[in-house]
Amino acid sequence: TRSQTSFDSLPNLVVIGAMKCGTSALHRYLDLHPEIAMSDPKELNFFYGPDGHLGDAWHPGNWRRGPAWYASHWPGAAPVRGESSPGYTSPSHIGVAERMAALIPTAKLVYLVRDPVDRALSQYRHHVAEGTEDRVPEEALPDPASQYVPRGRYFDRVRPFLEVFPPDRIAIVSREELLTERRMALRTLF
Repeated sequence: TRSQTSFDSLPNLVVIGAMKCGTSALHRYLDLHPEIAMSDPKELNFFYGPDGHLGDAWHPGNWRRGPAWYASHWPGAAPVRGESSPGYTSPSHIGVAERMAALIPTAKLVYLVRDPVDRALSQYRHHVAEGTEDRVPEEALPDPASQYVPRGRYFDRVRPFLEVFPPDRIAIVSREELLTERRMALRTLF
């Protein structure tokens, strides 16, 4: 892995999840700050996916594109450069935390959480709306093959990051806090 100094515009802030916990809203709020440049698009999904180029076929994740591609999403002059990819804490993407710690070891991370039942229902409604879920909630949510419940096991999802980043570099923010005490939550993050 190349050193951080080779890519001066790599991010130093990453919102790592969780899905359906307010990452889109937080991404917009952070981008409004004059010293923060958040990526466009929001979800770069850089730290997962296979190594190497795999042709023109679609593959999840952008790791194969390399650090120069990743760095190209921010102006080097911005003091804080960030992105938000809730897929980084997906149980399907092994090794994300290690890749992140190797490439951007001094980055600060934000992990959003939400009442786990509300989060699962929101994800369920999301999948119904996009046409990828046709079961009733009573059947879909408890299905052990689905990710509705496991994605709400927040400690399991953030544990790999706690193993490679110092705990003081990971902020945990609740969606509820972002809704009811937005100014205070943002001040704390800033």
